Amino acid sequence: MSARAFAGLLLPALSIKADNLTLETETRGVLNDPFLLDIVGASLIEDLGESDKHVRLVE
Repeated sequence: MSARAFAGLLLPALSIKADNLTLETETRGVLNDPFLLDIVGASLIEDLGESDKHVRLVE
């Protein structure tokens, strides 16, 4: 599977909404019911660059 196809599978997940969650960040202020894309954009998820160790493909 190519990287582009893999990213295409993950992209819809960024539209998942975190209902009943309020976050306060220095850069974006208060986020009420943020989407996963908002959380990533606020740098609240640390990318360790080792996603291959946490993702398993099942055929």
